[in-house]
This record gives sequence, C-alpha cells and structure tokens, in this order.
Amino acid sequence: GPTIGSVALEEATYLSACFQSRKIQLEFKNSTEAQYTSYTYGDSSCSGTATDTTSLCMNTITVSSTAVTKPTYVGGTTGDNVTGYNAVAEWKNGADTSYLQFGADNASVFWFNQASTEAERDSNSVWIFKFTKQ
Repeated sequence: GPTIGSVALEEATYLSACFQSRKIQLEFKNSTEAQYTSYTYGDSSCSGTATDTTSLCMNTITVSSTAVTKPTYVGGTTGDNVTGYNAVAEWKNGADTSYLQFGADNASVFWFNQASTEAERDSNSVWIFKFTKQ
C-alpha cells in the first residue's frame, strides 16, 4: 500500500468501521493501486447485508507531503488528534480524480477521508473512516 508519513500500508485488505450506513474496503495491490469497494446498508449501524455495493479500481494513489492534523470522529464522539497527509487517486474507469486523506499510526489501522473536490476534502474537519487490516 501507499506510504503515509513513516508508515507503509501493507498489500492487504483493510475494512472501515461503519459511518452513516456505509463501509469502505480498500485492498492494496501495491504502493499505488487499490481495489475500492463501497458497501451501503439499510440502517445506520451497517447491520445485515449491504443493500448496494460499488467496486472500482483506484490507481496512481499519490500521497503528498502536505500534513493535516484533525481529531478522529467515531460514533458521534470526537477523539484524539491524528496527523495524516493529503493524497489524490485516479479511477481506472476514467472517472474523476478523488481527493483523499490518510492518517496512519501503524500498518494495521489507518484513518481515511475522501472527497470529489480539493475544497471539499480540505473542509473535512475530522477523520471519518477508521480502517483495520483484515
């Protein structure tokens, strides 16, 4: 997976915790490519079977040297600050660029934000998705 500061994410599958009826899975193929799968559920706790699944290939994930520090946000509660980095990724299907943020303390858990514009990404005031290596 990509290197976030001093942490190299592994070529492995990571799954996010539930946030607003959604989970995301990222399976890193190498340092710049990942299979991205979004699961939407019928309830806010992501229980049962996903009602909608979307899978896309992300390529050319590029992590910048721009550091961002913001609090985590889990279950409606703001937590400790985590420092991460801005990133961009292209979609293999020719769709738009995705504007990302990764924050990693170790290779097993990382934080992730995603937006369709740079301004939207930069306006995210908290870390939303917490990923854990599967």
